[in-house]
Amino acid sequence: MPVCELRRATPDDTDAVYQLICELKQAEFDRQAFRAGFASNLQDRTIRYQLALRDGQVVGMIGLHMQYHLHHANWIGEIQELVVMPQARGLKVGSRLLGMGGRRSPPGRRGR
Repeated sequence: MPVCELRRATPDDTDAVYQLICELKQAEFDRQAFRAGFASNLQDRTIRYQLALRDGQVVGMIGLHMQYHLHHANWIGEIQELVVMPQARGLKVGSRLLGMGGRRSPPGRRGR
């Protein structure tokens, strides 16, 4: 049985992603500005947010900035954010999130 389920973030995940980012930075942010920025980023084909869920609850996230690197002749995801909530740490959630990065399709195509 997998440690967690992975899925792409959607606009419905705004509150959960806000909590993850607050945990990552140990700070709170203007919710309206966050909501607008997250919505904008979700529309950007070069930005990916993948969530980790345990028992239906969001417990982690990786944010990737996708770029085509000529020296790799492939799409590369640069990690912008990686966070796992305290209750899920030590359960290999972060490893699962990191592992999915190499299996994503290029921007504009459906990911797995």
